Amino acid sequence: LMDSRAEGLVDFKYLDDTYTVEEGNLRASGRRYKRSFKMGDKVKVRIAAVDISKRQVEMDLVEN
Repeated sequence: LMDSRAEGLVDFKYLDDTYTVEEGNLRASGRRYKRSFKMGDKVKVRIAAVDISKRQVEMDLVEN
């Protein structure tokens, strides 16, 4: 997606942990694995589904 300049998000329900969102810091932290994500972090994703009529792309996080 980097070359296309497309943006998107990975829904929390597809992640392997329960996340607490810190809205003031734009950060989400995992309870069990202590992994955190901040708005703007670059991550590897896989395109899971595309809905052209809604102009939406669903993505899954790919572990490094």
